Amino acid sequence: MVGPVPEGMTISNGSMYATMYKSSHNTRAHIVAYELKNVPNRYIMQKLPWLPWGQFTRLASKIKISPYIKLGHGQAFSATHKYAWC
Repeated sequence: MVGPVPEGMTISNGSMYATMYKSSHNTRAHIVAYELKNVPNRYIMQKLPWLPWGQFTRLASKIKISPYIKLGHGQAFSATHKYAWC
Protein backbone atom coordinates (compact mmCIF):
# COMPACT_ATOMS: atom_id res chain seq x y z
CA MET A 1 0.00 0.00 0.00
CA VAL A 2 1.28 3.47 -0.90
CA GLY A 3 0.05 6.36 1.18
CA PRO A 4 -2.27 7.72 2.35
CA VAL A 5 -0.04 10.35 4.03
CA PRO A 6 1.84 12.59 1.57
CA GLU A 7 4.53 14.79 3.06
CA GLY A 8 7.04 16.22 0.61
CA MET A 9 6.71 17.12 -3.04
CA THR A 10 9.06 18.40 -5.74
CA ILE A 11 8.97 18.79 -9.51
CA SER A 12 11.89 18.21 -11.88
CA ASN A 13 12.19 17.52 -15.61
CA GLY A 14 8.46 17.09 -16.14
CA SER A 15 7.94 14.69 -13.24
CA MET A 16 6.45 15.25 -9.81
CA TYR A 17 7.90 13.34 -6.88
CA ALA A 18 6.06 12.90 -3.59
CA THR A 19 6.87 11.05 -0.39
CA MET A 20 4.03 8.79 0.70
CA TYR A 21 3.90 7.36 4.24
CA LYS A 22 1.62 4.51 5.27
CA SER A 23 0.74 6.43 8.45
CA SER A 24 1.80 9.59 10.22
CA HIS A 25 3.79 7.47 12.69
CA ASN A 26 6.09 5.86 10.10
CA THR A 27 9.60 7.11 9.36
CA ARG A 28 9.87 5.02 6.19
CA ALA A 29 8.07 5.99 3.01
CA HIS A 30 7.84 5.42 -0.71
CA ILE A 31 8.88 8.04 -3.21
CA VAL A 32 6.24 8.15 -5.92
CA ALA A 33 7.05 9.66 -9.33
CA TYR A 34 4.37 10.89 -11.71
CA GLU A 35 5.13 11.91 -15.31
CA LEU A 36 3.12 15.12 -15.51
CA LYS A 37 2.62 14.97 -19.29
CA ASN A 38 0.67 11.73 -18.75
CA VAL A 39 -1.70 13.14 -16.12
CA PRO A 40 -4.81 14.33 -18.02
CA ASN A 41 -6.02 16.69 -15.28
CA ARG A 42 -5.03 17.65 -11.77
CA TYR A 43 -7.87 15.74 -10.07
CA ILE A 44 -7.74 12.37 -11.82
CA MET A 45 -4.95 10.89 -9.67
CA GLN A 46 -7.16 11.28 -6.58
CA LYS A 47 -9.67 8.95 -8.25
CA LEU A 48 -7.30 6.11 -9.23
CA PRO A 49 -8.96 3.44 -7.06
CA TRP A 50 -12.38 4.13 -8.59
CA LEU A 51 -11.50 4.47 -12.28
CA PRO A 52 -12.52 1.91 -14.89
CA TRP A 53 -9.78 -0.75 -15.18
CA GLY A 54 -8.52 0.37 -18.62
CA GLN A 55 -8.13 3.98 -17.56
CA PHE A 56 -6.50 2.92 -14.28
CA THR A 57 -3.88 0.75 -16.00
CA ARG A 58 -3.02 3.49 -18.53
CA LEU A 59 -2.45 6.04 -15.77
CA ALA A 60 -0.80 3.65 -13.30
CA SER A 61 1.72 2.47 -15.88
CA LYS A 62 3.25 5.96 -15.83
CA ILE A 63 3.70 6.01 -12.04
CA LYS A 64 6.92 4.73 -10.47
CA ILE A 65 7.15 3.74 -6.80
CA SER A 66 10.36 3.25 -4.85
CA PRO A 67 10.85 0.58 -2.21
CA TYR A 68 10.36 1.71 1.38
CA ILE A 69 13.24 3.95 2.42
CA LYS A 70 14.00 5.72 5.68
CA LEU A 71 13.10 9.37 5.24
CA GLY A 72 12.06 10.62 8.67
CA HIS A 73 9.64 13.52 8.93
CA GLY A 74 10.10 17.19 8.19
CA GLN A 75 13.03 16.54 5.88
CA ALA A 76 13.79 18.67 2.84
CA PHE A 77 12.88 16.92 -0.38
CA SER A 78 14.09 18.02 -3.80
CA ALA A 79 15.14 16.77 -7.23
CA THR A 80 17.37 18.09 -9.99
CA HIS A 81 18.15 16.91 -13.50
CA LYS A 82 21.24 15.23 -12.03
CA TYR A 83 19.61 13.37 -9.11
CA ALA A 84 15.98 12.81 -10.07
CA TRP A 85 14.81 9.20 -9.86
CA CYS A 86 12.87 7.91 -12.83
